[in-house]
Amino acid sequence: MGEQHLWEPEHRNLCYVEDLEEFDSWKEFIEDCGTELAHFDANLVVRWDWDEDVLDVYFVNQSRGRVAGVAISVTPDDEPAVREWLAAAWARLVALWAPVSEGGGQQADG
Repeated sequence: MGEQHLWEPEHRNLCYVEDLEEFDSWKEFIEDCGTELAHFDANLVVRWDWDEDVLDVYFVNQSRGRVAGVAISVTPDDEPAVREWLAAAWARLVALWAPVSEGGGQQADG
């Protein structure tokens, strides 16, 4: 069985953030703030939802304790780049929670 597409999972609960910042494309998101938001030590990605042609990504800013989100217009061709970006966000969460995971893992800074 192949890898599941990012638009296939059905999450049980909804996430709501007032005033999602909107982007017309994945490229625009990465160019405008994808690198800043990819500073995963400050902005933890806590959820994503790919519905039709829109990817919603939700963050918690650790220093401010603020939840924020973005809505990005995407196409199936964006999936490899989106997957790579989300994988980096996931790796940060795994490192952060490593001290309580089954294997212990490496402790995250901060």
